[in-house]
Amino acid sequence: MSLRLSTATMFAVSCSVLLLEVSLTRIFSFVMWYHLTYLVISLALLGYGAAGTMLARNKRLRNADYRSTLAYLCFVFSIVTVVAVYVGATFPTEPEKLFEGHYAELVTIALTHLTLAIPFFIAGTAIGLVLMRNRTATNELYAADLFGAGLGSLLSVLIINELGAVSAVFIAALLPAVVGFFAAQKRWKIAQGAVVIALVSAAIVSRWHDMIPLTLSGGKELTTHENDVVYRKWNIVSRIDVTRLSMGMPHFGGRVSETYTGPVPEVLGILQDATAPTGIIKVTRDVREDPLFGAYLQSAPYHVRRKPEAVLIIGLGGGTDALIAEHAGAAHVTGVDVNPVTMDLLENRYRGWASGLFALGNLRTVVSEGRHFVTTSEQKFDVIQLSGVDTFAALSAGSMVLTENYLYTEEAIRDLLAHVTDRGLVSYSRWLFDPPRETLKLVVTASSELRKLGVDKPAEHFVVVAGGPRVARWADTIIGKSALRDDELAVLRAWASEMGFEILYDPFMPKTNPFDTFIRGSATEQKQFAETYLYDVSPSTDDRPFFFQFYRWRSAFHPSAAQGVGGYAPVQMPKGLLSMVLTLVELVVLSVLLVLVPLRGESIGVSRKRALSWMVKFGGLGLGFIAVEMVLMQKLSVFLGGPAYSMAVTLFALLVFSGLGSRIAKRVGAPTKMLAALLVAQIVELAFLDFGVPGLFGLPHAVRIAVAIVAIAPLGITMGMTFPTLLAEAGEESEALIPWAWGVNACATVVGSVLAVMGSLELGFNVTWLVAMSIYAAVLAMTLRARA
Repeated sequence: MSLRLSTATMFAVSCSVLLLEVSLTRIFSFVMWYHLTYLVISLALLGYGAAGTMLARNKRLRNADYRSTLAYLCFVFSIVTVVAVYVGATFPTEPEKLFEGHYAELVTIALTHLTLAIPFFIAGTAIGLVLMRNRTATNELYAADLFGAGLGSLLSVLIINELGAVSAVFIAALLPAVVGFFAAQKRWKIAQGAVVIALVSAAIVSRWHDMIPLTLSGGKELTTHENDVVYRKWNIVSRIDVTRLSMGMPHFGGRVSETYTGPVPEVLGILQDATAPTGIIKVTRDVREDPLFGAYLQSAPYHVRRKPEAVLIIGLGGGTDALIAEHAGAAHVTGVDVNPVTMDLLENRYRGWASGLFALGNLRTVVSEGRHFVTTSEQKFDVIQLSGVDTFAALSAGSMVLTENYLYTEEAIRDLLAHVTDRGLVSYSRWLFDPPRETLKLVVTASSELRKLGVDKPAEHFVVVAGGPRVARWADTIIGKSALRDDELAVLRAWASEMGFEILYDPFMPKTNPFDTFIRGSATEQKQFAETYLYDVSPSTDDRPFFFQFYRWRSAFHPSAAQGVGGYAPVQMPKGLLSMVLTLVELVVLSVLLVLVPLRGESIGVSRKRALSWMVKFGGLGLGFIAVEMVLMQKLSVFLGGPAYSMAVTLFALLVFSGLGSRIAKRVGAPTKMLAALLVAQIVELAFLDFGVPGLFGLPHAVRIAVAIVAIAPLGITMGMTFPTLLAEAGEESEALIPWAWGVNACATVVGSVLAVMGSLELGFNVTWLVAMSIYAAVLAMTLRARA
């Protein structure tokens, strides 16, 4: 058997699987709501576990001709991948109907899951066969697997940014097809070659026209604008669609006063993943004289700080906030946006349409994640404005089912206040909801941070202004670095009265509402308020940055009791929690069927007791690995410039160094030494992330990436040692244990990703990592006991 062919197969298939997983995350984030994306990907990955079980019990396949079987599996993977994604992306599914009681939709969803699991099943079969037939080269082959996955994580960002998510699917199918072409017998080479050529052609064409049509779920704004799209572009953050169709009054990120009676401007609508509408407003006059931009709720801070010298807009989008700042007389405006495609629309492709935005020459644009920009900048601003800044973009490779955002945490507020002048303001514009949720959680978070900063009277640092109808009500929360003065707020009150806006909280004028009750309360009263309020409005922190998760777990089982009025579709019910519970239940049931059921008798060549022992060990390694991987990506997000950079750098470094660890594992010896070294590496890594990284925010971006890679190296090396070593030991007991153990590890990884999210939601990232360490410690204890 050719070790070269085995290594190439492991490398190509693992690279393709990672690339396919990221591509599916992007495609289904576009096709359906983000909290359902993870459900699709997780269940598809269970194909790995099913493959391990099947291979362990199928002696005929295990003994088949090795070279021709690998060529066949690579060929089938390439074909099935395209067909499965085509069916999954075009089949008319409406998973949102589940939350409306239409349980018949479960049948359609189950069929989609089974379809998407097929390519993962075939990939798992190929990898399991390679490992089983090359027991003496387990470490080298596992290293190839990790190197391939690491490259796939890097390629996913590059390919999706340049060619799009659909092209990435064809390239994922292409890599094993190339290996299959060289491994195939002569009579199959023509067919294999034709597949390779077809996939290359489809990948190229999909850069301009998606060869796999995508059917949108109901409720997404693009469903009513698909025929009016004039430009579209994929990237790792989202798919951007630009439409010329008028979208009505451009309320983007807030509300326009109902007292405004001027003309509705022309707008180029911009949709991110078929929703989250923003747009470029066409300004036909001097923006300083256009009354529209003085009628926005987001102009509230400019009636407290008149004619500011420097303004920072985080989440520039189509530029509405910058126009508001220019109208208010800001001398210099810096606009930051994480999405390079959106920024390119403003600066290049539609610069003529956006000419009013640049007419004064006082706007500087920067492509960066907002928090990352702030921590690298030495400039101070009079006003920092964040209007409706959120993204539901899911991270891949174990993505979060609920959105994490580092702009709404206590630490973020501390960073923002550190970058405003002594009389500067930080202004957040968010949905209000009825009863209040988002804006109230923001106030609770900011109040907690002000107390930690030593502010004696936090109540004097707030003012909250609201506007809009009950079903679409927004609020602008202004936080002052210094206490706000009555004469300043008198101007704001007069403007709000003129515009028909309501001041929900005013430090000098008591009200009767939850904002007033909370802000004016003592520390003890505020804590009791947060604990007893209908929604979870406890402070958001970098360790628990789930600002948009304000439902309590009991709401998942009684969703109608906490539904309320207003806001936007994804969070009008506890859909994230419901999806997570549904995912966990389905994953556990399928994992039991795929892993535990085959333990009957001695179908995998060992006793049930030994099989259970191996299952706990390999399951523990899977649980620990995915938990550490997910937490590591999150804790490096701000440092590396946002989730896209964090995903690419973290996964690449972790997987590549894990592959290196697998290569050198034989030199270390016993797995007990490896596990002990891994525990030490995790302690050091966690300490560095919590105490070392905050002092390095002043470094340039490229240096930050280098620091992160170096910091991940010891952790990755030690994480990559144990699994292949134990896998080789299992293979000595029974050949069939190898693919089965691989499947157990895959199932544990998928289930563990959901458990890691649940743990992070409730306990925070640090505790989740400590739990992962305890799992590794348990595996170490079992291994020591076995050797004793």
